[in-house]
Amino acid sequence: MFQLALILLGNDFVKRQWWWLAGMGFVWAISGVAIFVDAVGRAAYFPVHPFGYLVLIAVAITLLLSGGWLLRRAIRLARRPEHVSMAALLSKDLPAASPAMRSTDATQVTGLLVVHVWTPISLAGEMIPNPLLDRYIAAVDIHGTVSTGHAALECTPDIYVSHQPAVEIDPSSASFLELVGKDVAGTFEPSYEVEAAGWCDSTAHVVFDHFDRARLASFWDVYRQDTTYNLAHRNCSSSVAHCLEAALEGSLGADEKSLVALFRVIFNPELWYAAQRRKCAQAMTWTPGLVLDYAQALQAAMTRAPVGWESLLSGMRRSWRYGVDVFAARVSRQGKAARYQSRVTPRRKDDH
Repeated sequence: MFQLALILLGNDFVKRQWWWLAGMGFVWAISGVAIFVDAVGRAAYFPVHPFGYLVLIAVAITLLLSGGWLLRRAIRLARRPEHVSMAALLSKDLPAASPAMRSTDATQVTGLLVVHVWTPISLAGEMIPNPLLDRYIAAVDIHGTVSTGHAALECTPDIYVSHQPAVEIDPSSASFLELVGKDVAGTFEPSYEVEAAGWCDSTAHVVFDHFDRARLASFWDVYRQDTTYNLAHRNCSSSVAHCLEAALEGSLGADEKSLVALFRVIFNPELWYAAQRRKCAQAMTWTPGLVLDYAQALQAAMTRAPVGWESLLSGMRRSWRYGVDVFAARVSRQGKAARYQSRVTPRRKDDH
């Protein structure tokens, strides 16, 4: 989550507000130490169960490691030069220092940014159902043909990111596993129209209307100089993910005078989900299914999706006000009914 937050906030925001990030990391680290000491002390003097305090210890270690990472990263990023690409700086597969990958001062938006995904299920024939594998890895039909899907990124009029091996790799072949992790010759498709005409239209797409086209163009100019294709860490999906992060870098850190952007990133549930998809891809590899989930989560976070903490709180406030109004109206009706009943009820003889 922290890496994705730093990418979306951008290097300029970090250099302005790095002390807030460092302070947050320091507080988290101290909180982790305090919880750890308290849990260990309670486990030593008040042993309830051998594993009774493991949850607190796990939370303490998580806070300590996360706070230490954020503190160290904030201090290191504060000393970085201006306009260094944050996405390249935090990625293990990309060169961190490259003049062509530096950002621009102004956001230039021309056209739309579209992430195209060909899902494995849509490309397979009469398939054998395999939950999760069909969605995120590959689909297998009844004839044994394996389909892994494809991902591409389009930014009109002249940017199209579609990385494929120069010689098609058959996932059903016996030598497929031998090619995993090995560099092979690759190529880039010229445009979506050419690729769709030679294959088929994409089965899913995600559209972004707020991005930095200049940053994306500079990143793409550097990335496409190397056509090497690798199934593990430089495939079609990883290329789309890196270009998407370059285009969206700094999009949530434009506010220079307040920390609204920082808290909006930290407490955005869509970004937490996107961070989990990114973490899965880093642990395994980028696949079309992960790219689709990642792009949809980022798109929802960028366009203020209706389902979120803000809408949840506003809905709770509206429900509370409605309940108060209903209760007040019910009390008022009960009072009026009681007064009317007292007027129309005849008095008994023994009443004084």
